[in-house]
Parts: sequence; structure tokens; C-alpha cells
Amino acid sequence: MSPKENKQVSAAVRILHQKRDASARATHLMVKNDPLITYEKAFEGQAVIKKFFIATFIERKQMSTKTSFKRVALVAAAALALGGFSAVSANAASTATAVVVTSSTTVGDPAVAVIDGGATAFTKSKVLNDLGISSVTVPAGSDMQLSLAAKGGGIDADDTVTVTYRGIGVLDSGLGVAADIADGNADLLDTITVTTVAGTYTLDITVNQSAKTSTVSTSLTLIVVPQSSFSPGRSSALIVGGNGTDSATATTDATAVTASKSKLGANRAAITVLLNDTDGLGMAAAKGNLLSASIAGPGYLDYRSGDNAPVAGRCTLNAAYSATIGRAITAQAADEIGHVYVCSDDVAGVATITISATDAAGVTSVIGTKTVTFFGTAKTIAVHETNYSIGKAGGGTTGATAANETDTPAFVIKTTDGTTAAGTTIPKVSSSNLAVVASGLCALDLNDEDYGYGAVGYFDCQFVTASTAKSGDTATLTIKTPNLVADPTGATDMTTTLVVTVGGAIATETLSLDKAAYAAGEAMVVTLTAKDSSGNPVFDGAASPAVTANKALGGTAIDAGEYVGGVSATSATKPSIFAPAVSGEFTLRATSSATGKPVITATASVDGDQSSSLALDAANAATDAANNAYDEAQNATQAASDALAAVTALASQVKSLIASVKKLSAAVAKLKK
Repeated sequence: MSPKENKQVSAAVRILHQKRDASARATHLMVKNDPLITYEKAFEGQAVIKKFFIATFIERKQMSTKTSFKRVALVAAAALALGGFSAVSANAASTATAVVVTSSTTVGDPAVAVIDGGATAFTKSKVLNDLGISSVTVPAGSDMQLSLAAKGGGIDADDTVTVTYRGIGVLDSGLGVAADIADGNADLLDTITVTTVAGTYTLDITVNQSAKTSTVSTSLTLIVVPQSSFSPGRSSALIVGGNGTDSATATTDATAVTASKSKLGANRAAITVLLNDTDGLGMAAAKGNLLSASIAGPGYLDYRSGDNAPVAGRCTLNAAYSATIGRAITAQAADEIGHVYVCSDDVAGVATITISATDAAGVTSVIGTKTVTFFGTAKTIAVHETNYSIGKAGGGTTGATAANETDTPAFVIKTTDGTTAAGTTIPKVSSSNLAVVASGLCALDLNDEDYGYGAVGYFDCQFVTASTAKSGDTATLTIKTPNLVADPTGATDMTTTLVVTVGGAIATETLSLDKAAYAAGEAMVVTLTAKDSSGNPVFDGAASPAVTANKALGGTAIDAGEYVGGVSATSATKPSIFAPAVSGEFTLRATSSATGKPVITATASVDGDQSSSLALDAANAATDAANNAYDEAQNATQAASDALAAVTALASQVKSLIASVKKLSAAVAKLKK
């Protein structure tokens, strides 16, 4: 688990265990070269980086059982900019003139942490100095050890130390150090237990010097925070099948567990139960959590709080039920790590195991629910799945005896006890015509996470055609294994059969679509078909080419693949390729692997959608309207022209009449004279 910058517990706090050897690996501390030591930072150690490494499980378990609270230590300082002090080898007398609580970057055993730096290593302040710390934050009720450094002289092993809550009273007295502390060195005091009441306190640490009948002292601010509470969300129950000693993981937890119903001195499964607090840290038994487990269906349970990793053989032939062994386990003291073992009881069926925890406040939460399928003796056999049934002419192996990302079995055999897949001896394969199929072979399926069929009762098989096998030949494969239900001696077999044929190499290939016309974006089925020179489907596993198009298609590109039954097609039930989004004709093409490598094509079209049709109708209507308007305008223009001509003619007539009138008027005037 990575360190958090806002972690409540100070970086100067360190978990211990017994003689402190394991704690040295659990957390390493570093103090920056800050003259006031106001900056503390934690190094990630093994147990912090991966909290549940098995290497640290035992250490943490031993720590939690040594005391009812975590052991916390403030360990000695090192790594200043000046280099380090040299350890003083002379015997330390009770002559120190000052002491200071220190922090450290010491990686090894902190029992004697050497400090180096010369006479300037300590300042006059006994509370805040180049090596010391001014405060520490610890969980309520924690056990704590202080590391004292001596100045101006040594601290004798006979000296005693008194720690007092200022203004409250003595926390502990008569504390001592493991050995003399020479001037410039530091060592851990005996363990003290802090208050269970959260708050900020001042600790006064006084060294009672036996040789001088005097004292030296220092002070420290103690910040006590509430204990983290149980977190169901950060706790877990993971299962792993079998009688092994490896703890369960997320991977094993995702794998179905099946096991024989037969009583046996071996575990059928182990459930690793991790009880964590809200900080994601393990909660020891002293935290008051209780574990309960129950099993519905066949089998029984065995709970071991003290097992940091699975222990083989916890299940026994004749288990005596108790508070921790049986069909139901109720409210048992639970450490941070424990294991619930699932055991068989001679009954077949599906068992459901429920794991729950009750915290100190009495709140119960389900941590996980797991299933184990117990099977009986196999008595039926059948072909579970057929992937390939056309072998290769002229000889060759069809399929594999494994199921994974790169291997596919020709067929899969399943044996059952009548209802549930049941293990048995590996089936044998025989051929009705050795000139067609020479042999066959099966192996237990390895239950690959993505491609496997099952760890028990499933067998991956292949067959090998003979060199004399030719296109169109057939053979019947018989798959058999002893039926121990019908005959415990194994003399009687249970059998099943599968007919296989033979196909040659690719002679012709065609490319086709399931429709001649599609709506834009409609799902398509694209099919490649291959036949051999005899007109039979090519052998299973022959390579099929990639398919491209002259217009952009939707979905996933059609990559090169393989023929099965002479066909390589996209799915009709789970479409992966879709027609172009634009209307018009489009063409698919592929390069055939037949002789000459011809290009094969398939053509279809995309009809215009309703919106484009409506738009076209609207455009046509607008064009018609425009044409009508133009005609009307032309008519109006002609009418205007005709009217203008008439007016022009009338004006000419009027002008002519006026001229005539003027002539008549002149004639009349002459007559009057």
C-alpha cells in the first residue's frame, strides 16, 4: 500500500515485533535535513508496499499476538547533511547533560542506532533540534517506544526513565534502556501504552541518573487519534481451489472451484479472509472483530484464525465438529488474516459458503459468498463441443490438446456424475478407419481463464489424418474411459462417438453478402466459402483472407481468419460489420489463396434513406414552383408588350387625326375671308 501524505499516523511511528528484526523491514523512516525537523516523510518498506506479501504475514501475525495493540516506535535519527556521528565505544556513564527524542532513517535493527555529526549535532533546545522530533501522532491505546539520544555524556543501563502526561500524571516510570547509551548515541526505551482518549498531550520524559542522583529531561507533543474502525469494503474473502499452500488471489477467486465429493485428508478449497480497517490496514484479534462462516449444500468448514497462508491437510477423513469446525462457525475471534477451509463429506452438489464479520460495535457485514461444486464418480461421457471435424487430406493434425489464446481443440469431451462434471481418467480415442484417421489424443483441460472449459471433467482432444486420407473420406472416432460406477474394476467403459471427414486444399473461393441492398449502417453478414478440387469443403483450419471495401464500412475490419466447415463468416447474431453510411453501390474484395491468387468480389448497394427522399421531393417541388413562376412572368411580359404596341398604334392614330383637324381648321379660315 502506498504512503499517503495526509496519513494520520506520523512517519516517526514504527510497528515493532518482538526483537525488532521484522519491524526493521516493515517501515523505514526518513527525516529531511530541516533545522526544525518540521518535515517528516515515510519510506515505503516491504510490508507497506505490498501489505499482504506472505513474507510479512507471519511478522504481522506475531506482532498482533504479542500485545493487544500495535507496537509503535520512535526510532533513532541518522543521515544528516554533515554525514554521521561515530559511535562511541567507551562504556557510557550516567553523565548526560541533555536528552532528546529522535527519529531515524536506520534500515537495520534499531536497537542501537548510531548517530554521527560531532558536537554540533544537538542544539540547546531539548524539544526541537537537528536530530529530534517535536511531536508524534499515534492511534489511541497503542503501545509505543521512545528512542532517546544522549548529549554531553552517556545514559547508563541502570538509569530509569519516567514519562508523565503534563498536568495529568505519570504515564509510566521505571523505564529503562537495553544497554548503555554513549554520548551521541540513541536507544529504545521500554514499551509504554498511550491513553485510549483521543486528544493532544505533552509528555515530559525524565532520565533519573543513578550515578549522579540527578535528572535530565525533554518534552514531546503526543497527538492521540481514534483507532481506525473495521471496513467491510476494504476487507475481502478470496477463494483458491485445491490443497495447496498459496494464498488466494483475485485471479484464483474468479475461477470456478470443483472438487471430488469423496472424504479425504486434503482441503478442497481455502478462503483467505483479510479483515482491514478504514485505512486498509489489517486489524489484529485485539480489535474485537468476530468471524462467522456457514455452508449451504454439501461439505463442511474448518476455520483457522492463526493461518497466515493456507496449510495443506486441514480437512480430515473423520473431522470432529467444534466451534471452529462444522457446518456453521459463529462469532469466532478473528485476526487480520485467517483461512476458512472447505472440506468434502461424500455428498455431491453445489455448496455455497458465506463469510461475515462482526465488528467491535456489534455491526455484522457479509465479506463474501463463494461456491464449490462437489462431484461424484463419473458415469456419463459425451462430446461437449466440436470445433473442427474436417481433417486434412494427405495427413495432418487437426486441433490441439489444449484450449487457450493460441490453441483450439478439435473437440471437447465432458464426463459427469449424471448432473455435474466429474473427473475421471483421460479418455482414449480410436478410429474406425486407420487409413483415414490414424490416431487421436485427449488431455485434461487446464481451465484457461478466457478459453478453458473447466478444470474437472473436461478434456481437449485432437485427431490425426493418415497420409492416405483423401477428400471426402470419413471415419468414426470412438472416445472411451472406464465407467467405475457400473464396474469398479474399470473393465467396463463408457463411450461416445464423433464422425469426422477429410477435406483438401483451397481450389476455389467465393465472397458473398446476405443481402443485395442495405439501409445505411445496416448489419451485414459477409461470407467466404472455400472448396477443394473435389468440390468438398476445405479442411478445417485452412486460412481465409482479409476482406476490404471501396467505401468505409462500420464495425470491425474483417481480418484474415480460418475456414471451419468450408466457411468463414461474420456473425449474424452478434453483428460486427455494417453497411456504408452513404447511399449507392459498394464493393467488397479479397485476395484468394487459390492457385493464381485471384481477386474475389461481392457487390451490394445502400438505398437512400427517407430523409434524403423527402429532401429530393421538396427540391423537385421547389423547382416546379420556380418554373411556374417563370412562365407567369413570361406571360405577363408578353401582355405588357402587346399593350404597349396597342397604345403606340393609338397614339399614332391620334397624331394623324390632330394633323387632319389642323388642316381642316386652316381651310375653314380661308373660306371665311
